[in-house]
Amino acid sequence: MLARITGMTCLRFFPLLAWPAVFAVFAGAQTWSIRSSGIDTNLRGVSAPGDGHEGTVWVSGSNGVVMVTSDQGKQWKRLRVEGGEHLDFRGVVAFNQTKAYLMSSGEGAKSRIYKTTDGGASWKLEYSDERKEFFLDALECLSETDCYALGDPLDGRFVILHTRDGERCSAVATVDGRRLVAVGTNGSDSSDDHGQHWKPIDSGSWNALTVSKSGAWAVGAKGTVARFE
Repeated sequence: MLARITGMTCLRFFPLLAWPAVFAVFAGAQTWSIRSSGIDTNLRGVSAPGDGHEGTVWVSGSNGVVMVTSDQGKQWKRLRVEGGEHLDFRGVVAFNQTKAYLMSSGEGAKSRIYKTTDGGASWKLEYSDERKEFFLDALECLSETDCYALGDPLDGRFVILHTRDGERCSAVATVDGRRLVAVGTNGSDSSDDHGQHWKPIDSGSWNALTVSKSGAWAVGAKGTVARFE
C-alpha cells in the first residue's frame, strides 16, 4: 500500500519535481538528434533504464499514449492501458523492457499509478483517489521497491505517496557526470560550470528528460522524441 509521508526523507526530491524545467547531469553529449515516435501527441514522460538495457526507452503522454523502443528509437511499440485510453500519462519509470510504473495526472480518479511486469501487455492499477482535489504531479523511484509520488496540496499540505515494497511506483532520473542540461517548453540549455553560466542548445518544446548509459532522451509536443548526442 502507498502511504502519505512527511518529514526530511523526501526534501532532496522537491527541486526536481517542482521546477518547470527538468535538469540532468551527464558528460559527452552536444546536440539533440530527433527520433520520431510516429505519434502526433504531447509526450510528457520518458525513462531510459540502462544497466544492460541501453537501447530501451519508454515514453508516455496525453491521449493515453505509452510507447517503448528497444533499439534506441528506431522502432516504437504502442502499448494499451485498459481504461486509460483518454488519460494524460505524465510520468513513467522503467527498470528494463518488462517492468515499469506509469503515472497519469488529472482531477480525482484521473490521477492514477499503474504497474506492468510483462512489457505493457497488461497493467495493474496500483493507486487512485476519488477526491476531486486529488492531482498527481510527479513520481520518482530509488529502486524497484522504493518509490515516491508528489501531488497538489490537499488541506494546505502537499500529498506525498510512498511505497517500500514495489507495489506502487514511477520516476525521475539522476546520473553522475559533468554537464548540466535543462529542458523546458522554450528549448534546452547546457552548463559546464555547475549552473553558473548557460548556453542554448535549441528552441524546441520539451516536457521531460531522462539520462542513462545509452545517453540522454527528451520528449515533447506532437510526439517528438530526441536523443542527445
